[in-house]
Amino acid sequence: MSTRNRPLRDFNELQDFLLPALAGSYCEICGVRVTTDASDWDLRCPAHSFVGLTEEMFVGACAYRMQNIFREHLIALGRESDYSLMRYSAVGERLADCRIFKNMCIYSLWHLASCARRFLLLGNPLSPVEEVFEVEIATHAYLSYKHHLFVVAMRSGVAYALDITGVQFGPGWPLLKEWSAYRAERVLRVLGCWPLGTQRRLGEFGRKRWWMR
Repeated sequence: MSTRNRPLRDFNELQDFLLPALAGSYCEICGVRVTTDASDWDLRCPAHSFVGLTEEMFVGACAYRMQNIFREHLIALGRESDYSLMRYSAVGERLADCRIFKNMCIYSLWHLASCARRFLLLGNPLSPVEEVFEVEIATHAYLSYKHHLFVVAMRSGVAYALDITGVQFGPGWPLLKEWSAYRAERVLRVLGCWPLGTQRRLGEFGRKRWWMR
């Protein structure tokens, strides 16, 4: 059911990521449930197996790489010290990701701005990417939750939500989804939109403030 049909409410860990984590495996890119066996590891659905050269394949591969880089960075900072053993099972892996990315959305923009510029080949005339924005939204499903993500605008006119830390809301939250669909399903309203690197330019003071979120 679309989140548009749910009443606004506070985030609930049991309802929003423990029960979904036990419901099966999910696509690593779009978050759709792939199997109903919780012991299956997450993989990619047929639509995102990236067979063939498409602009979505290109952005999806970059998004997956950026999320892995950010995950490893947070682990190195000790964010996973209390639940690292979770990753020995498929369910534990999903729960660990929900935990490690919690409240890290703004920091992900700060840390990954240069990666986004490099991986998406911004400024290269051969790149399908026109521009990347840093966007702040109010989530539709959860009362009073603000969230931050990248939006990738393509030369073709399509835009994609690239949401590194969306999994903090549950394993069904997409890493990459076409912006029009993402906005219809997940966004109550857009609170702000800035050029790539804006959060980075706020400097060290901004970084300290993000860690207090």
